[in-house]
Amino acid sequence: MLLAVLPLLAVKHLPLVDYWNHLGRYQIHHDLPISPTLRDFYVWNWAIIPNLAVDILVIPFTWFLPVEPAANTVILLSFIVTIAGTMFLDRQLNGQGWGLSVFTGLILYSGAFRYGFVNFTVTVGFAVWAFGFWVRWRERVLGPGFLGFVALGAFLLIMHLYGIGLYAVCVGGYELSVLWERWRADGRLKPEQFRMPVAAAASLLVPASLLLFSPTSEGVGVFRWSTPLWKLEALLSPFFFNQPYVELPLMAVFLGTIAFGLWCGVLRVHRRMVLPLAILGMLFLLVPRTLYTSNYADYRLLCGVSFFALASLRLQPYAGSKGRIIIGLFAACLIVRIGSIIANWLPAQPILAEYQHALDPVQPGEKVLAVLGSLGSASANRSPSLEHVPVFAGAKRGALVPYTFTNEATPIQLRPAWKSYWHFDPRPENAADMARYDYVLFLHMPDIAIPPGVKLVQIGQGKTYTLFRVTRPSSG
Repeated sequence: MLLAVLPLLAVKHLPLVDYWNHLGRYQIHHDLPISPTLRDFYVWNWAIIPNLAVDILVIPFTWFLPVEPAANTVILLSFIVTIAGTMFLDRQLNGQGWGLSVFTGLILYSGAFRYGFVNFTVTVGFAVWAFGFWVRWRERVLGPGFLGFVALGAFLLIMHLYGIGLYAVCVGGYELSVLWERWRADGRLKPEQFRMPVAAAASLLVPASLLLFSPTSEGVGVFRWSTPLWKLEALLSPFFFNQPYVELPLMAVFLGTIAFGLWCGVLRVHRRMVLPLAILGMLFLLVPRTLYTSNYADYRLLCGVSFFALASLRLQPYAGSKGRIIIGLFAACLIVRIGSIIANWLPAQPILAEYQHALDPVQPGEKVLAVLGSLGSASANRSPSLEHVPVFAGAKRGALVPYTFTNEATPIQLRPAWKSYWHFDPRPENAADMARYDYVLFLHMPDIAIPPGVKLVQIGQGKTYTLFRVTRPSSG
Protein backbone atom coordinates (compact mmCIF):
# COMPACT_ATOMS: atom_id res chain seq x y z
CA MET A 1 0.00 0.00 0.00
CA LEU A 2 2.85 2.38 0.85
CA LEU A 3 4.55 1.64 -2.47
CA ALA A 4 1.29 2.23 -4.35
CA VAL A 5 0.74 5.72 -2.89
CA LEU A 6 4.40 6.75 -3.09
CA PRO A 7 3.87 9.05 -6.12
CA LEU A 8 1.27 11.04 -4.15
CA LEU A 9 3.77 11.47 -1.31
CA ALA A 10 6.64 12.39 -3.63
CA VAL A 11 5.11 15.49 -5.24
CA LYS A 12 3.32 18.66 -4.22
CA HIS A 13 1.28 19.26 -7.38
CA LEU A 14 -0.68 16.47 -9.09
CA PRO A 15 -0.34 16.74 -12.91
CA LEU A 16 -3.89 15.63 -13.67
CA VAL A 17 -5.92 17.29 -16.41
CA ASP A 18 -9.35 18.24 -14.99
CA TYR A 19 -8.13 18.23 -11.40
CA TRP A 20 -7.07 21.86 -11.57
CA ASN A 21 -10.54 22.93 -12.61
CA HIS A 22 -11.96 21.01 -9.65
CA LEU A 23 -9.42 22.72 -7.38
CA GLY A 24 -10.69 26.04 -8.67
CA ARG A 25 -14.23 25.07 -7.70
CA TYR A 26 -13.15 24.00 -4.20
CA GLN A 27 -11.28 27.31 -3.82
CA ILE A 28 -14.36 29.28 -4.86
CA HIS A 29 -16.50 27.40 -2.35
CA HIS A 30 -13.94 28.08 0.38
CA ASP A 31 -13.64 31.83 -0.39
CA LEU A 32 -17.22 32.60 -1.44
CA PRO A 33 -18.44 33.65 2.03
CA ILE A 34 -15.64 36.24 2.38
CA SER A 35 -15.22 37.40 -1.24
CA PRO A 36 -17.73 39.93 -2.63
CA THR A 37 -16.14 39.67 -6.08
CA LEU A 38 -16.59 35.89 -6.23
CA ARG A 39 -20.18 36.29 -5.04
CA ASP A 40 -20.68 38.67 -7.95
CA PHE A 41 -19.53 35.97 -10.39
CA TYR A 42 -20.85 32.75 -8.85
CA VAL A 43 -23.66 31.25 -6.84
CA TRP A 44 -23.30 27.97 -4.93
CA ASN A 45 -26.35 25.73 -4.51
CA TRP A 46 -26.07 22.32 -2.90
CA ALA A 47 -28.41 19.90 -4.64
CA ILE A 48 -28.84 16.17 -5.31
CA ILE A 49 -26.06 15.93 -7.87
CA PRO A 50 -24.50 12.49 -8.50
CA ASN A 51 -21.00 13.97 -8.78
CA LEU A 52 -20.03 15.39 -5.38
CA ALA A 53 -17.47 12.95 -3.95
CA VAL A 54 -14.48 15.25 -3.47
CA ASP A 55 -16.65 18.38 -3.10
CA ILE A 56 -18.06 16.87 0.10
CA LEU A 57 -14.97 15.11 1.40
CA VAL A 58 -12.58 18.04 0.94
CA ILE A 59 -14.55 20.50 3.08
CA PRO A 60 -13.39 19.25 6.53
CA PHE A 61 -9.76 19.34 5.39
CA THR A 62 -10.06 22.96 4.21
CA TRP A 63 -10.79 23.95 7.80
CA PHE A 64 -7.09 23.55 8.59
CA LEU A 65 -5.32 23.15 5.21
CA PRO A 66 -5.11 25.26 2.02
CA VAL A 67 -7.31 23.92 -0.75
CA GLU A 68 -4.68 22.12 -2.83
CA PRO A 69 -3.07 20.18 0.07
CA ALA A 70 -6.57 19.41 1.37
CA ALA A 71 -7.66 17.95 -1.98
CA ASN A 72 -4.37 16.06 -2.34
CA THR A 73 -4.98 14.53 1.09
CA VAL A 74 -8.44 13.38 0.00
CA ILE A 75 -6.92 11.74 -3.09
CA LEU A 76 -4.25 10.03 -0.97
CA LEU A 77 -6.82 8.71 1.51
CA SER A 78 -9.09 7.58 -1.33
CA PHE A 79 -6.25 5.51 -2.78
CA ILE A 80 -5.82 3.83 0.60
CA VAL A 81 -9.58 3.24 0.75
CA THR A 82 -9.51 1.70 -2.74
CA ILE A 83 -6.59 -0.61 -2.01
CA ALA A 84 -8.05 -1.71 1.33
CA GLY A 85 -11.51 -2.14 -0.23
CA THR A 86 -10.17 -4.33 -3.03
CA MET A 87 -8.34 -6.46 -0.46
CA PHE A 88 -11.51 -6.67 1.66
CA LEU A 89 -13.63 -7.76 -1.32
CA ASP A 90 -10.94 -10.26 -2.34
CA ARG A 91 -11.04 -11.78 1.16
CA GLN A 92 -14.84 -12.00 1.17
CA LEU A 93 -14.92 -13.72 -2.22
CA ASN A 94 -11.88 -15.98 -1.96
CA GLY A 95 -11.33 -16.67 1.73
CA GLN A 96 -7.91 -18.20 2.28
CA GLY A 97 -7.21 -17.96 -1.44
CA TRP A 98 -7.18 -14.18 -1.40
CA GLY A 99 -4.02 -12.15 -1.98
CA LEU A 100 -3.59 -10.84 -5.53
CA SER A 101 -5.39 -7.64 -4.48
CA VAL A 102 -2.17 -6.53 -2.74
CA PHE A 103 -1.13 -5.48 -6.26
CA THR A 104 -4.04 -3.02 -6.60
CA GLY A 105 -1.47 -0.26 -7.09
CA LEU A 106 -1.01 -1.54 -10.66
CA ILE A 107 -4.41 -0.16 -11.69
CA LEU A 108 -4.73 2.91 -9.46
CA TYR A 109 -3.03 5.25 -11.94
CA SER A 110 -5.55 4.75 -14.72
CA GLY A 111 -6.50 6.91 -17.64
CA ALA A 112 -9.53 8.15 -15.70
CA PHE A 113 -7.22 9.34 -12.93
CA ARG A 114 -4.84 10.98 -15.42
CA TYR A 115 -7.75 12.96 -16.85
CA GLY A 116 -8.54 14.16 -13.35
CA PHE A 117 -11.96 12.50 -13.05
CA VAL A 118 -11.44 12.55 -9.30
CA ASN A 119 -15.07 12.32 -8.21
CA PHE A 120 -15.34 9.06 -10.13
CA THR A 121 -12.00 7.58 -9.06
CA VAL A 122 -12.64 8.41 -5.40
CA THR A 123 -16.11 6.85 -5.55
CA VAL A 124 -14.86 3.58 -7.05
CA GLY A 125 -13.06 2.71 -3.82
CA PHE A 126 -16.25 3.18 -1.83
CA ALA A 127 -18.20 1.14 -4.40
CA VAL A 128 -15.75 -1.75 -3.96
CA TRP A 129 -16.21 -1.56 -0.18
CA ALA A 130 -20.00 -1.44 -0.62
CA PHE A 131 -20.00 -4.59 -2.73
CA GLY A 132 -17.70 -6.26 -0.19
CA PHE A 133 -20.27 -5.44 2.48
CA TRP A 134 -22.95 -6.96 0.28
CA VAL A 135 -21.05 -10.20 -0.19
CA ARG A 136 -20.49 -10.52 3.55
CA TRP A 137 -23.82 -9.31 4.94
CA ARG A 138 -26.29 -9.73 2.06
CA GLU A 139 -28.71 -11.77 4.21
CA ARG A 140 -29.31 -8.71 6.40
CA VAL A 141 -31.02 -6.91 3.52
CA LEU A 142 -34.11 -8.94 4.48
CA GLY A 143 -34.17 -7.34 7.94
CA PRO A 144 -33.08 -4.12 9.65
CA GLY A 145 -30.00 -4.08 7.44
CA PHE A 146 -32.20 -3.02 4.52
CA LEU A 147 -32.05 0.62 5.59
CA GLY A 148 -28.28 0.37 5.87
CA PHE A 149 -27.97 -0.81 2.27
CA VAL A 150 -30.38 1.93 1.14
CA ALA A 151 -28.21 4.53 2.88
CA LEU A 152 -25.12 2.99 1.31
CA GLY A 153 -26.69 3.25 -2.15
CA ALA A 154 -27.71 6.88 -1.53
CA PHE A 155 -24.17 7.70 -0.41
CA LEU A 156 -22.69 6.21 -3.59
CA LEU A 157 -25.26 8.02 -5.74
CA ILE A 158 -24.35 11.41 -4.30
CA MET A 159 -20.65 10.69 -4.70
CA HIS A 160 -20.89 9.67 -8.37
CA LEU A 161 -23.56 8.09 -10.53
CA TYR A 162 -21.15 5.59 -12.09
CA GLY A 163 -20.12 4.40 -8.64
CA ILE A 164 -23.62 3.24 -7.75
CA GLY A 165 -23.87 1.83 -11.29
CA LEU A 166 -20.86 -0.44 -10.75
CA TYR A 167 -22.20 -1.50 -7.36
CA ALA A 168 -25.69 -2.19 -8.74
CA VAL A 169 -24.43 -4.35 -11.62
CA CYS A 170 -22.22 -6.38 -9.30
CA VAL A 171 -25.03 -6.91 -6.78
CA GLY A 172 -27.50 -7.84 -9.52
CA GLY A 173 -25.10 -10.21 -11.27
CA TYR A 174 -24.09 -11.80 -7.97
CA GLU A 175 -27.70 -12.48 -6.96
CA LEU A 176 -28.55 -13.91 -10.38
CA SER A 177 -25.54 -16.22 -10.01
CA VAL A 178 -26.86 -17.41 -6.64
CA LEU A 179 -30.27 -18.15 -8.19
CA TRP A 180 -28.56 -20.05 -11.00
CA GLU A 181 -26.62 -22.16 -8.50
CA ARG A 182 -29.80 -23.05 -6.63
CA TRP A 183 -31.67 -23.89 -9.80
CA ARG A 184 -28.87 -26.19 -10.89
CA ALA A 185 -28.77 -27.84 -7.46
CA ASP A 186 -32.53 -28.33 -6.97
CA GLY A 187 -33.86 -28.24 -10.52
CA ARG A 188 -36.33 -25.52 -9.55
CA LEU A 189 -36.60 -22.23 -7.67
CA LYS A 190 -38.86 -21.69 -4.68
CA PRO A 191 -40.74 -18.39 -4.27
CA GLU A 192 -38.88 -17.57 -1.03
CA GLN A 193 -35.60 -17.71 -2.94
CA PHE A 194 -36.61 -14.54 -4.79
CA ARG A 195 -36.97 -12.52 -1.58
CA MET A 196 -33.33 -11.50 -1.43
CA PRO A 197 -33.02 -10.42 -5.10
CA VAL A 198 -36.22 -8.38 -4.72
CA ALA A 199 -34.90 -6.77 -1.53
CA ALA A 200 -31.61 -6.08 -3.32
CA ALA A 201 -33.45 -4.37 -6.18
CA ALA A 202 -35.49 -2.31 -3.73
CA SER A 203 -32.35 -1.22 -1.83
CA LEU A 204 -31.02 0.16 -5.12
CA LEU A 205 -34.23 1.62 -6.56
CA VAL A 206 -34.99 3.68 -3.45
CA PRO A 207 -31.77 5.75 -3.63
CA ALA A 208 -31.95 5.82 -7.44
CA SER A 209 -35.31 7.61 -7.17
CA LEU A 210 -33.41 10.62 -5.81
CA LEU A 211 -32.34 11.31 -9.39
CA LEU A 212 -35.87 12.52 -10.08
CA PHE A 213 -35.08 15.52 -7.87
CA SER A 214 -31.65 16.18 -9.37
CA PRO A 215 -30.99 19.15 -11.68
CA THR A 216 -28.88 16.79 -13.82
CA SER A 217 -32.04 14.90 -14.85
CA GLU A 218 -32.41 17.40 -17.71
CA GLY A 219 -29.37 15.82 -19.39
CA VAL A 220 -30.56 12.23 -19.17
CA GLY A 221 -31.15 12.01 -22.92
CA VAL A 222 -27.80 13.50 -23.97
CA PHE A 223 -25.65 10.90 -25.74
CA ARG A 224 -22.53 10.92 -27.87
CA TRP A 225 -21.38 7.60 -29.27
CA SER A 226 -17.81 6.40 -29.35
CA THR A 227 -15.84 5.87 -32.51
CA PRO A 228 -13.86 2.60 -32.88
CA LEU A 229 -10.68 4.54 -32.04
CA TRP A 230 -12.27 5.89 -28.85
CA LYS A 231 -13.32 2.37 -27.85
CA LEU A 232 -9.75 1.18 -28.33
CA GLU A 233 -8.55 4.09 -26.21
CA ALA A 234 -11.09 3.13 -23.52
CA LEU A 235 -9.95 -0.50 -23.67
CA LEU A 236 -6.45 0.61 -22.68
CA SER A 237 -7.66 3.04 -20.00
CA PRO A 238 -6.95 0.93 -16.87
CA PHE A 239 -3.22 1.16 -17.61
CA PHE A 240 -2.67 4.01 -20.03
CA PHE A 241 -1.62 7.03 -17.99
CA ASN A 242 0.94 9.16 -19.76
CA GLN A 243 3.82 7.06 -21.08
CA PRO A 244 2.61 4.59 -23.71
CA TYR A 245 6.09 3.15 -24.36
CA VAL A 246 6.13 1.95 -20.72
CA GLU A 247 2.46 1.41 -19.94
CA LEU A 248 1.35 -0.57 -22.97
CA PRO A 249 4.09 -3.24 -22.57
CA LEU A 250 3.33 -3.27 -18.84
CA MET A 251 -0.35 -3.87 -19.56
CA ALA A 252 0.58 -6.69 -21.94
CA VAL A 253 2.71 -8.37 -19.25
CA PHE A 254 -0.01 -7.92 -16.62
CA LEU A 255 -2.81 -9.34 -18.80
CA GLY A 256 -0.50 -12.05 -20.15
CA THR A 257 0.31 -13.13 -16.60
CA ILE A 258 -3.39 -13.40 -15.76
CA ALA A 259 -4.05 -15.32 -18.97
CA PHE A 260 -1.20 -17.70 -18.14
CA GLY A 261 -2.60 -18.29 -14.66
CA LEU A 262 -6.11 -18.96 -15.97
CA TRP A 263 -4.81 -21.26 -18.70
CA CYS A 264 -2.73 -23.41 -16.36
CA GLY A 265 -5.44 -23.46 -13.69
CA VAL A 266 -3.62 -21.74 -10.85
CA LEU A 267 -5.91 -18.70 -11.14
CA ARG A 268 -9.70 -18.90 -10.98
CA VAL A 269 -12.38 -16.25 -11.33
CA HIS A 270 -14.90 -16.55 -8.51
CA ARG A 271 -17.91 -18.35 -9.92
CA ARG A 272 -20.37 -15.72 -8.69
CA MET A 273 -18.37 -12.91 -10.33
CA VAL A 274 -18.33 -14.35 -13.85
CA LEU A 275 -21.78 -12.98 -14.65
CA PRO A 276 -21.26 -9.48 -13.15
CA LEU A 277 -17.97 -9.10 -15.02
CA ALA A 278 -19.56 -10.37 -18.24
CA ILE A 279 -22.40 -7.86 -17.90
CA LEU A 280 -19.93 -5.04 -17.27
CA GLY A 281 -17.96 -6.14 -20.32
CA MET A 282 -21.09 -5.98 -22.48
CA LEU A 283 -21.93 -2.57 -21.05
CA PHE A 284 -18.48 -1.36 -22.03
CA LEU A 285 -19.28 -2.21 -25.65
CA LEU A 286 -22.72 -0.55 -25.49
CA VAL A 287 -22.15 2.52 -23.33
CA PRO A 288 -21.67 5.77 -25.28
CA ARG A 289 -18.85 8.23 -24.75
CA THR A 290 -21.22 10.83 -23.23
CA LEU A 291 -23.92 9.64 -20.83
CA TYR A 292 -26.18 11.60 -18.49
CA THR A 293 -24.26 14.89 -18.93
CA SER A 294 -20.97 13.10 -18.14
CA ASN A 295 -18.23 12.65 -20.72
CA TYR A 296 -15.89 9.65 -21.13
CA ALA A 297 -18.49 7.19 -19.79
CA ASP A 298 -17.08 4.10 -21.53
CA TYR A 299 -13.53 5.26 -20.84
CA ARG A 300 -14.18 5.40 -17.10
CA LEU A 301 -16.06 2.10 -16.97
CA LEU A 302 -13.12 -0.27 -17.36
CA CYS A 303 -11.05 1.83 -14.94
CA GLY A 304 -13.64 1.01 -12.28
CA VAL A 305 -14.33 -2.58 -13.34
CA SER A 306 -10.65 -3.50 -13.04
CA PHE A 307 -10.77 -3.37 -9.22
CA PHE A 308 -13.73 -5.74 -9.04
CA ALA A 309 -12.04 -8.04 -11.56
CA LEU A 310 -8.76 -8.14 -9.62
CA ALA A 311 -10.60 -8.95 -6.39
CA SER A 312 -12.38 -11.80 -8.17
CA LEU A 313 -9.15 -13.69 -8.94
CA ARG A 314 -8.28 -16.57 -6.62
CA LEU A 315 -4.79 -18.03 -6.47
CA GLN A 316 -5.25 -21.77 -6.06
CA PRO A 317 -3.55 -23.36 -3.02
CA TYR A 318 -1.66 -25.82 -5.23
CA ALA A 319 -0.19 -23.02 -7.39
CA GLY A 320 3.39 -23.88 -6.40
CA SER A 321 6.13 -22.53 -8.67
CA LYS A 322 3.61 -21.20 -11.18
CA GLY A 323 1.99 -19.17 -8.44
CA ARG A 324 5.37 -17.77 -7.41
CA ILE A 325 6.02 -16.78 -11.03
CA ILE A 326 2.68 -14.92 -11.15
CA ILE A 327 3.36 -13.13 -7.87
CA GLY A 328 6.90 -12.27 -8.97
CA LEU A 329 5.70 -10.81 -12.28
CA PHE A 330 2.98 -8.79 -10.55
CA ALA A 331 5.52 -7.43 -8.06
CA ALA A 332 7.93 -6.48 -10.83
CA CYS A 333 5.13 -4.77 -12.76
CA LEU A 334 4.12 -2.81 -9.66
CA ILE A 335 7.66 -1.56 -9.08
CA VAL A 336 8.00 -0.47 -12.72
CA ARG A 337 4.55 1.12 -12.64
CA ILE A 338 5.21 3.23 -9.57
CA GLY A 339 8.68 4.17 -10.77
CA SER A 340 7.33 5.35 -14.14
CA ILE A 341 4.66 7.51 -12.48
CA ILE A 342 7.20 9.21 -10.22
CA ALA A 343 9.58 9.72 -13.16
CA ASN A 344 6.74 11.34 -15.10
CA TRP A 345 5.51 13.54 -12.27
CA LEU A 346 8.76 14.98 -10.90
CA PRO A 347 9.70 17.03 -14.02
CA ALA A 348 6.23 18.57 -14.01
CA GLN A 349 6.62 20.08 -10.54
CA PRO A 350 8.53 23.30 -11.42
CA ILE A 351 6.17 23.91 -14.35
CA LEU A 352 3.06 23.61 -12.19
CA ALA A 353 4.65 25.50 -9.30
CA GLU A 354 5.08 28.67 -11.33
CA TYR A 355 1.31 28.94 -11.74
CA GLN A 356 0.97 29.47 -7.99
CA HIS A 357 1.96 33.10 -8.66
CA ALA A 358 1.36 33.50 -12.39
CA LEU A 359 -1.74 35.63 -11.85
CA ASP A 360 -0.47 37.72 -8.93
CA PRO A 361 -0.89 40.97 -10.96
CA VAL A 362 -4.60 40.21 -11.41
CA GLN A 363 -6.90 41.96 -8.96
CA PRO A 364 -10.09 40.45 -7.45
CA GLY A 365 -13.05 40.91 -9.75
CA GLU A 366 -11.01 41.11 -12.96
CA LYS A 367 -11.50 38.78 -15.91
CA VAL A 368 -8.81 36.51 -17.35
CA LEU A 369 -8.94 34.81 -20.74
CA ALA A 370 -6.72 31.72 -21.01
CA VAL A 371 -5.67 30.58 -24.48
CA LEU A 372 -3.86 27.28 -24.96
CA GLY A 373 -1.35 26.63 -27.70
CA SER A 374 0.36 23.40 -28.66
CA LEU A 375 3.90 22.05 -28.51
CA GLY A 376 3.25 20.01 -31.65
CA SER A 377 2.49 16.56 -30.21
CA ALA A 378 0.02 15.01 -27.80
CA SER A 379 2.77 13.57 -25.61
CA ALA A 380 4.50 16.95 -25.27
CA ASN A 381 1.20 18.66 -24.46
CA ARG A 382 0.59 16.10 -21.70
CA SER A 383 3.91 16.80 -19.94
CA PRO A 384 2.13 18.20 -18.03
CA SER A 385 -1.31 19.14 -19.32
CA LEU A 386 -1.90 22.83 -18.58
CA GLU A 387 -5.44 23.06 -19.94
CA HIS A 388 -7.19 23.68 -16.61
CA VAL A 389 -4.36 25.03 -14.45
CA PRO A 390 -5.41 28.72 -14.89
CA VAL A 391 -8.81 28.03 -13.34
CA PHE A 392 -7.28 27.34 -9.93
CA ALA A 393 -4.83 30.22 -10.26
CA GLY A 394 -7.70 32.59 -11.09
CA ALA A 395 -9.90 31.32 -8.27
CA LYS A 396 -7.19 32.08 -5.73
CA ARG A 397 -7.08 35.68 -7.00
CA GLY A 398 -10.87 36.07 -6.91
CA ALA A 399 -10.89 36.54 -10.70
CA LEU A 400 -13.20 35.17 -13.38
CA VAL A 401 -11.69 32.45 -15.56
CA PRO A 402 -14.74 31.63 -17.67
CA TYR A 403 -14.32 27.91 -18.30
CA THR A 404 -14.61 26.95 -14.64
CA PHE A 405 -16.89 23.91 -14.35
CA THR A 406 -20.28 25.53 -13.70
CA ASN A 407 -22.80 23.26 -15.43
CA GLU A 408 -25.76 21.35 -14.00
CA ALA A 409 -23.42 18.55 -12.85
CA THR A 410 -21.78 20.86 -10.29
CA PRO A 411 -23.19 22.86 -7.35
CA ILE A 412 -21.67 26.10 -8.66
CA GLN A 413 -23.15 28.25 -11.43
CA LEU A 414 -22.29 31.53 -13.06
CA ARG A 415 -24.69 34.35 -12.31
CA PRO A 416 -26.80 35.40 -15.33
CA ALA A 417 -24.77 38.56 -15.94
CA TRP A 418 -21.65 36.48 -16.66
CA LYS A 419 -23.01 33.45 -18.47
CA SER A 420 -22.18 34.92 -21.87
CA TYR A 421 -18.50 34.66 -20.92
CA TRP A 422 -18.57 30.93 -20.35
CA HIS A 423 -16.76 28.66 -22.78
CA PHE A 424 -15.86 24.98 -22.72
CA ASP A 425 -12.05 25.16 -22.75
CA PRO A 426 -9.17 27.55 -23.56
CA ARG A 427 -9.17 26.97 -27.30
CA PRO A 428 -7.43 29.55 -29.55
CA GLU A 429 -10.59 30.73 -31.29
CA ASN A 430 -11.77 32.26 -27.99
CA ALA A 431 -9.08 34.90 -28.49
CA ALA A 432 -11.46 36.74 -30.82
CA ASP A 433 -13.30 37.97 -27.68
CA MET A 434 -10.24 39.15 -25.76
CA ALA A 435 -11.45 42.75 -25.78
CA ARG A 436 -13.99 41.71 -23.12
CA TYR A 437 -11.24 40.72 -20.68
CA ASP A 438 -8.74 42.47 -18.44
CA TYR A 439 -5.93 39.96 -18.98
CA VAL A 440 -4.94 37.26 -21.43
CA LEU A 441 -2.89 34.28 -20.31
CA PHE A 442 -1.18 32.51 -23.20
CA LEU A 443 -0.12 28.91 -22.54
CA HIS A 444 2.59 27.65 -24.92
CA MET A 445 2.16 30.88 -26.96
CA PRO A 446 -0.67 29.96 -29.35
CA ASP A 447 -0.58 31.20 -32.92
CA ILE A 448 -3.55 33.58 -32.98
CA ALA A 449 -4.57 36.89 -34.52
CA ILE A 450 -4.99 39.84 -32.15
CA PRO A 451 -8.40 41.51 -32.74
CA PRO A 452 -8.27 44.97 -34.35
CA GLY A 453 -7.81 47.80 -31.86
CA VAL A 454 -6.72 45.55 -29.01
CA LYS A 455 -3.28 46.07 -27.49
CA LEU A 456 -1.52 43.59 -25.23
CA VAL A 457 1.05 44.68 -22.67
CA GLN A 458 3.22 41.88 -21.33
CA ILE A 459 3.41 41.92 -17.52
CA GLY A 460 4.51 38.39 -16.65
CA GLN A 461 6.25 35.35 -18.08
CA GLY A 462 7.17 31.82 -17.01
CA LYS A 463 8.46 28.65 -18.58
CA THR A 464 5.12 27.87 -20.24
CA TYR A 465 3.03 31.03 -19.95
CA THR A 466 2.96 34.71 -20.83
CA LEU A 467 0.55 37.10 -19.12
CA PHE A 468 -0.68 40.24 -20.91
CA ARG A 469 -2.80 43.14 -19.78
CA VAL A 470 -5.53 43.97 -22.31
CA THR A 471 -5.97 47.54 -23.54
CA ARG A 472 -9.49 47.74 -24.93
CA PRO A 473 -10.48 49.76 -27.99
CA SER A 474 -12.78 51.92 -25.89
CA SER A 475 -9.88 52.99 -23.68
CA GLY A 476 -7.58 53.81 -26.56
